[in-house]
Amino acid sequence: MGAALPRRCPAPPHCEQDIPIAMKALSLLYAASENPGLEPVEGEFARRPVPVRGGMHTSVLPYQAFYNDAVDAEMNFEEAYIAWREGNFSFCQYPFLLFPAQKSRLLKIDATVTMEEEKRRAFHSMMSEGRIDPMGFYCELEINRNNEVEDTLRQIPALRGSFRRPLKVRFSAKRASIKAA
Repeated sequence: MGAALPRRCPAPPHCEQDIPIAMKALSLLYAASENPGLEPVEGEFARRPVPVRGGMHTSVLPYQAFYNDAVDAEMNFEEAYIAWREGNFSFCQYPFLLFPAQKSRLLKIDATVTMEEEKRRAFHSMMSEGRIDPMGFYCELEINRNNEVEDTLRQIPALRGSFRRPLKVRFSAKRASIKAA
């Protein structure tokens, strides 16, 4: 299915028009496969109940049918991610074409970019408040080794808004004691 895309993009005038149109067609096919209860109604799709065997959702086509070797092998993920974030055409808009390892790669890129943006926001916020705290760039937890779970759960409400920052864990000076029975 996805293998029908060209290995190399044709001349630029065709690429700018044909590839996005093909992607929209593939995304409609993917949506129809994933949601067999959708049926056309006045140019839109309306949901109708679909009996599902054993309570599990089943697709008409296996999701692997949409994986595309050419996109997977040829795509520069960093450039594609930037184009996607800027609102330009990118294969990142069509994750059903990507193999799981490449989806994971995109998620890592997104997490890295998000953390850097959050650190930048924290820096600007500190500068506007007239303070510089190097630890303010991080989502920081101070954990007692004897109460790791409790300490973490107790501190989570106070960390609201900093979850997208890089995590720093500081263990308190108290050492966990191991008692022999």
